[in-house]
Amino acid sequence: MARLDPAAAARAAMPERYGRPSRTGRVVLTIAVTVAVGAGLGWLVDAAVEGSTPDVAAGVVAFEVVSDRRTELTFEVRRSEESAVTCEIYAQAEDKAIVGERSIELSAAPAGSQRVTAVIVTERRATTAVVRSCYDSMFPP
Repeated sequence: MARLDPAAAARAAMPERYGRPSRTGRVVLTIAVTVAVGAGLGWLVDAAVEGSTPDVAAGVVAFEVVSDRRTELTFEVRRSEESAVTCEIYAQAEDKAIVGERSIELSAAPAGSQRVTAVIVTERRATTAVVRSCYDSMFPP
């Protein structure tokens, strides 16, 4: 004699008792989830691209250790729109200690590149000079 599984019998009776799930509901849910995931991925790509292209960037062109108390740094600032820019620069000694630093404010200029030379007063002889960061003066980090 065959044994009846009460759970299987209950599962078989469910569609008769409550009706079969609507196929339209599944399709609508699938479309809604696909649209939401697509919008989320689009936002992530946009945020990644926007974040990877800063409005202001800078790079060292040259530096010269003029004396034990003075270092000159020449750097280039690139901006994507007309704005005032603030740059933080510093000089390091051979032991990597920061021996001088300063902040330089550049007035608003058209988009593009601008070469700047600045003097950093040091407490002892520097061996290198670095641009820490440059940013739009209206939106400091």
